[in-house]
Amino acid sequence: MPGLTVLDTTLPAVLTALQTWPSVVHASRLTASPMSKKRVEREVRAAHRRAKKERQADLSSGDDFAGLNTQLGTLGLALRKVEGDGNCLFRALGDQGDGGQGEHARHRAEVVRYMRDHRDDFEPFVEDDLSWDEHLGSLGEVETG
Repeated sequence: MPGLTVLDTTLPAVLTALQTWPSVVHASRLTASPMSKKRVEREVRAAHRRAKKERQADLSSGDDFAGLNTQLGTLGLALRKVEGDGNCLFRALGDQGDGGQGEHARHRAEVVRYMRDHRDDFEPFVEDDLSWDEHLGSLGEVETG
């Protein structure tokens, strides 16, 4: 549209703004005073904001984790609730690997053993005031909730 500067608008937003615009449209040529051009620009921006809010509302009204579930499904995994009792990482490993959360103590012991066997890969990431051995000892303790 000559003389109308609208950034990042969609056709529906422009059409909505034009429907509310009191100027005359002749043979695809827009004629308006500078004040009405500003009004159109405001209307277009407002319509764009409304459309954006509607799109966001549509996305949030469904399953918040639909995209994550889809990605996990391609890997043969699924999003599931896990009891948050201090064993949740190991419960989640069991749930996804074995299909159950009951073997979390075994998974914890296996992870600690693997970290102990591959110390050079993991020790640089320990940032607490514990030594490496104290950290692994603490990590190896099964939480009681």
